[in-house]
Amino acid sequence: MGAKKWLSRFMSLVILISLLPAPAIQGKEIDSVENKLIAHYDMSRANGKLKDVTNNGFDAEYVGFSDGDFLEEQNNMVLNFTGDKSKYVTLPAGLINDETFTIETTFSTSTSAAHWLYSIGNKTGVWPNVKNYIFLNPKQGNGTVRFGIKNSDQELLFQNSTINSGEYNTFTTTFKEGEISLYLNGEQVGTLPHTYSVLDILKEGVDPNANAIGFIGKSLYEPDAAFTGKVTDFKVYNYTLSPTEVKEKVTLTDKEIVELAKENLEIPNANDIRGNVTLPARSSKGATITWETDSPDVINVNDTVNDDYDDIPAGVVTRQDTNKKVGLTATITSGEVSDKKEISLTVKAKPGKKNFSSYLMTHFTGEHDIGEQIYFASSTDGLNWKDLNDSNPVLTSNIGEKGVRDPYIFRSAEGDKFYNIATDLRIANGKGWGAAQTAGSKSLIVWESTDLVNWSQPRMVEVAPPKAGDAWAPEAFYDEKTGEYVVFWASTVSNEQGVFEPHNIYYAKTRDFHTFTKPKVFIDRPGETHIIDTTIIKDDGMFYRYSGDGHITIEKSDQILNPWTKVGTIESSTGLTGHDVEGPLIFKFNDKEEWNLMVDQYATGKGYLPLLTTDLSSGEFRKLTASDYSLGSNKKRHGSVLPITKEVLVKHKISQSLLLIQ
Repeated sequence: MGAKKWLSRFMSLVILISLLPAPAIQGKEIDSVENKLIAHYDMSRANGKLKDVTNNGFDAEYVGFSDGDFLEEQNNMVLNFTGDKSKYVTLPAGLINDETFTIETTFSTSTSAAHWLYSIGNKTGVWPNVKNYIFLNPKQGNGTVRFGIKNSDQELLFQNSTINSGEYNTFTTTFKEGEISLYLNGEQVGTLPHTYSVLDILKEGVDPNANAIGFIGKSLYEPDAAFTGKVTDFKVYNYTLSPTEVKEKVTLTDKEIVELAKENLEIPNANDIRGNVTLPARSSKGATITWETDSPDVINVNDTVNDDYDDIPAGVVTRQDTNKKVGLTATITSGEVSDKKEISLTVKAKPGKKNFSSYLMTHFTGEHDIGEQIYFASSTDGLNWKDLNDSNPVLTSNIGEKGVRDPYIFRSAEGDKFYNIATDLRIANGKGWGAAQTAGSKSLIVWESTDLVNWSQPRMVEVAPPKAGDAWAPEAFYDEKTGEYVVFWASTVSNEQGVFEPHNIYYAKTRDFHTFTKPKVFIDRPGETHIIDTTIIKDDGMFYRYSGDGHITIEKSDQILNPWTKVGTIESSTGLTGHDVEGPLIFKFNDKEEWNLMVDQYATGKGYLPLLTTDLSSGEFRKLTASDYSLGSNKKRHGSVLPITKEVLVKHKISQSLLLIQ
């Protein structure tokens, strides 16, 4: 009787189990005990899916892409993401079924935006209704990596690393219970201790009817941009890689290092060289580069020693009376592997001298809808200004923070090229001054032109230290001793305790405004004194600089990078302090030995006030009365002034613009 009861109960259990729904299985059954690579997408494709080349069956469907989006670079297949929201990849269900796993992806991007490279979780929406996800944005608006994990209550973020912009990077994230470790190009850059359950996040953040757990190239926040960049590799492991394993998997062979360096090596504006060029001695992956030239009288490919000063890097250009074709040969070496790359340049004929009779001002107007863009104004006497382009912005930034302030326009040392550099910042977007200083952009926005009418598209160049919170009010001055531009700006930098220190002035050197040296401190005031808004002018062999540090402080030096001594402040002659004014700009009048120091009356909102002097060394200035100058209808906020030859207003397709005859 007991045996029959046992058998009856056993059969009932078997029947009950047989009626339960079978769990969905994506791909082949994966042995949960064996540590292995369970999915690998090398961007090869078949039947509308990225192939999982592990043959585990985790092929990933792609949406919207055509054959033209799949590119071949250095014998590797690359999927090109163009920022089109209709194009993305779906990550199949079943990829992650434990708290321990690793995601590794290799990509390149030079775009700073709210664009996610990948997401785990697939429920989209708008803030604050998007919850339960993991994501990677390799280059957010301020230029840093942004990685995050969020459950239903709060989000944990990592933002303390910066990729090599425009180059291929590998970002690896390893997960185990209570800890996420983050690696960039094989080196650990951060750790996030946590109390989250990834499986709970997947349970709540994944639509069970979607047969997918996330995306490549798509943010879950619907207003966000789609990813812009290239992805060449995406891997998922079912275990936590060790630091040694992470490093081994991203280490390149000597052959690969040389091939990569050769692919990336270029000289900007090769067909229109108008000044010294950058000839790198080493690639980002450590290959050495040596240079030869067929025209040593035009381009010097050797460094030159400067006694008691920075040396002169290779790449000094001597322009001739006519255009000159120059051939360069770069020899690239890593270990026992070596290769050559030929680069052809056109060095433009040296320009003639110009007589300046007018002035061009660039500025922004304030924190309103279109105020944080670049406006132009012109003057024939340096005191009375007329707004150009119907008082509308002439240059606008749609990258980074999508706004610019503190524009600085200047003429190249050769005289026939122009740059406009500006702070990447838009307060009008509601970010607030606190976040602008501690979570702002580390980049400058750069435009260039050869005629002041036709400008390049804006580009971002990251210059600030890795732990900086901002990069404000950039300016540049040519250092004749080294043949480089010294670019300087204000940054606040986080210390070892995570506290942001007062603003200091940093500098980096460049020849082409593409490649910059590592940042160094230029001015460091003692104690808790902030210093911002530095500007420099040269007269009679002496450099003078003006900075906002509670005052507008004046200093002088015989060389840009030599020690500086204090001259005084403008308070003694004008009564103005840093509580009244900021953003100094200075220029010399074209027709007399007199200088105009213009200061932004930010405290009263009145815009620029001219202060004049006939002797920079005295530090004494006199204020003008309102009847002595006029600034036009646009408010003139922190900007710069450039001497020009003459101006003519012309009509073009969009609006009025300024045509400068050089």
